[in-house]
Amino acid sequence: MEENAVETLAQAQEEAKVAQVQQGVAQSLDSWEQAYLSWAEAIQKLQAVPEGTTAYDEAQELIESYSSNLASSKENQDKENLAQNIYTQGTRIANLARDAEIAGDWGQAVFHWKNALRYMEQVPADSYQSSLAQPAVGRFNQAIENAQVQLQLDTRLKQAESDLQRTCAGEPNICTFTLDARNINVRLTAAYVNEVQQTAVQASATNNSDAKIRILDHIATLEQALEVISRNTSVPVQVYDVNGVLLVDYKP
Repeated sequence: MEENAVETLAQAQEEAKVAQVQQGVAQSLDSWEQAYLSWAEAIQKLQAVPEGTTAYDEAQELIESYSSNLASSKENQDKENLAQNIYTQGTRIANLARDAEIAGDWGQAVFHWKNALRYMEQVPADSYQSSLAQPAVGRFNQAIENAQVQLQLDTRLKQAESDLQRTCAGEPNICTFTLDARNINVRLTAAYVNEVQQTAVQASATNNSDAKIRILDHIATLEQALEVISRNTSVPVQVYDVNGVLLVDYKP
């Protein structure tokens, strides 16, 4: 029994040396888990030393000493576990933000980037995960700014699309259009051009000054509407005739 007790005590001390080294270099969650398990194994061996043996008293003293290390490694393990969970959640939400960007849903992208940033900012500064979270904070802030710019542009383009639909509407339709972040192309319809030309010819033939004024006012209103759309969107608007010839180019 004495021989077994001495051998068990020695095994516990060897396990404690391993635990001490592991705890000294531990940073990540896995490394703290290994340190914790090693301390727990050392204590378990000490608890197996039979009472009444010469090694028992020393084993009890070591249990008290090792228990503080066990508690410390457990505390750090819990901290790293929490930090990893927060970091993982932030990373998961960041992936949702990237998916939203790919889908062109910039409102959702901004929402998810902001949530992802909040998680990264909550990662404890004294944790291993902080070394990963801090660079992510900078990237996510930049991603928020980029997404907000795209959201503003997307909002302006949607408003421009609505304005163009109203501007081009008529009987017959005045124009057709295409738009993106770089250009808005408007093409007058053949039916509209023919109607304006016929109205102008009739007004001239009958010397109808009111009709002439209405034609000019209508054209001026159309031009003003297109110019305002260009200015509101900060996107150039090119107006083409039915043959694709550029008539006017509005710059924002």
